[in-house]
Amino acid sequence: MQCNRSGNARLYRRSQILLALSMGLLLYFCFWFVRGSGLIYGADPEVDQTRAVLAEEIRLAEVTEGAILDRDGQTVSEGLSPGEPGLCYQPYAYGYLIGYSSKLYGSSGLRNRYDTVLHCGDKDGVGATLQLTTDSSLQQYAYQLLGEMPGSIIVLDNRDGGIIALASRGATAFNVNQIDEDWENISAQEGMLLTLGVDDWTDPPGSVFKLVTAAAALEAGYTPEQLTYQDTGSYDADGFCIRNAGNAVFGELDLCSALVNSSNTYFAGLAVSLGGYALQQQAERFCIGTEVALDFATLHSSFDLGDMSAAGLAQTGFGQGKTGLSPLHLAMIYQSIANEGQMLRPYLVQRVSQGKQVLAQGKKTEIEQPVSRETARALQEMLHQAALQYGFDEEAYGWVAAKTGTAELGDGSYHIYLCGFSEQYTFVLSRNQTSAGSSSLFPAAAALLKALRQESDNSATLW
Repeated sequence: MQCNRSGNARLYRRSQILLALSMGLLLYFCFWFVRGSGLIYGADPEVDQTRAVLAEEIRLAEVTEGAILDRDGQTVSEGLSPGEPGLCYQPYAYGYLIGYSSKLYGSSGLRNRYDTVLHCGDKDGVGATLQLTTDSSLQQYAYQLLGEMPGSIIVLDNRDGGIIALASRGATAFNVNQIDEDWENISAQEGMLLTLGVDDWTDPPGSVFKLVTAAAALEAGYTPEQLTYQDTGSYDADGFCIRNAGNAVFGELDLCSALVNSSNTYFAGLAVSLGGYALQQQAERFCIGTEVALDFATLHSSFDLGDMSAAGLAQTGFGQGKTGLSPLHLAMIYQSIANEGQMLRPYLVQRVSQGKQVLAQGKKTEIEQPVSRETARALQEMLHQAALQYGFDEEAYGWVAAKTGTAELGDGSYHIYLCGFSEQYTFVLSRNQTSAGSSSLFPAAAALLKALRQESDNSATLW
């Protein structure tokens, strides 16, 4: 009898153990089923993410990409059917600026920066509209002026900092409507998908930086007449010899004639005389060495005087050394001189709207006062004298200020610039990796200035 009770007890315990194991296995199965199926949000982050991606893909398949317009309401690009990349009507001129949109390769440019906005469907399933500050006619013309050379042409409105044109190209023309077909060739070209003139594309500024050195001298209290120098064609910076372009010798120079003649030796010596602190402070006031956040990109730049040796100061003073700037940052610097010393933040998006509702509005923003009004006016006149020497006379082009620059790159090629401004617009022409000198930009600059003068005459009736 006792044996029976003992056997029953063992059987009972075994049954309990088997039941517990079965329940455990069932619970374990249920846990992994619930977690893997995504029935309960938060059970598995990876499943939640996959589910969110699929849901977003389903949503996007029902949304038509919003339109991108220029300042006059002309359509730059628009979605034609739900779930498909929009069509750009100026695929070369606006290529780098608005960027591509591809199911295979993602997006770039404005289409990447404003992806959520352009695909935020309204009741009809159409994304929001971006209206830009650009003038499509001028954008197209600027692109044509670039020819087949890598580089950029930038035009800013001095009144508010709006970007009127920002045309860029690499070594090969870039059609954003054919990104899927051309991807293999495009991605194989180093730097092809960089937005020239805007983002990470920074090079030594060359002689256009002499404006910053000149500004540092005037802000230190010197007058142009006090800053005289006998140019012999070379300058010795503690054993490092600096020469003028073409081994030119300019003789007696003051600040204005040195800027007009673009004397390397003058600005090398001036930088050493001013010292590293004055140069550093002036560079910082021009936002050099800091990131500048824009509504469509972030400008990067570099400024490093190292141990502030005479050789380092001298090279920095005339635009070489360890200074790196993008063409758009140069446009900001020259615009601040045009605008009585007030630096404005460039902006590209004039308005974001969905139907009649305005979601965001671009506006004039002051970010710095790098020089006084007096310094700005003195530099305006010096740059005007330089422009006259380049052949930009007032009768043909109106009042123009300008400065050329040639920066030597590590591979032996040059990045050349022509920066300047009229009464209403600031412009920068830039060509990269070229063997040509900066004077090769004069024909394109002359054509651009005539177009800007006509643009200015037309807009004057509207203000």
